[in-house]
Amino acid sequence: MTAMFAGAARALEPGGRLVAITVNPGYDVHGDDWTRYGLTVHAARPAPARHDLRIALLTPDAEIPLSMARWDAAVYDDAAEAAHLTPPVWALPTVPEEERTRRPHGYWDTALSNPFPAGLTTTRPL
Repeated sequence: MTAMFAGAARALEPGGRLVAITVNPGYDVHGDDWTRYGLTVHAARPAPARHDLRIALLTPDAEIPLSMARWDAAVYDDAAEAAHLTPPVWALPTVPEEERTRRPHGYWDTALSNPFPAGLTTTRPL
C-alpha cells in the first residue's frame, strides 16, 4: 500500500487528487451474504492489518474468481501520510430513491449496512 500511494504521489501534480475504489475497510468479512448483489465471499483469512479474501463475481453464466485484501483503514492512513498525501476521505455507496422503490422492501439493507466497496480520495498538497 505504501508503494502504491508513493507512486500515486509522484504522478500527481501539486493539488492533484487520487480517486480509488477499493474494499471498504469497515466491511465485515463475516457479515451478511452479498450474493444478491453479484458477489460471494468464499474465504476470508485474517492476516496482519487485513483479511485476505477469495471472492467470486457472479454472472448469469459463470463465477469469476478473484483474490484481494480488505485492508484496515489505518494502513491507508499510514501509506498516505508516508507519501505526503492528505488523509484518505472515504465515501460509501448510496442507493438512489428510484432504485430503492424499484426493488422489494429490504433488498438494499445488506449493501447499505455492510458495504463491500468504498471510494477514497486523497490529495497531493500544494
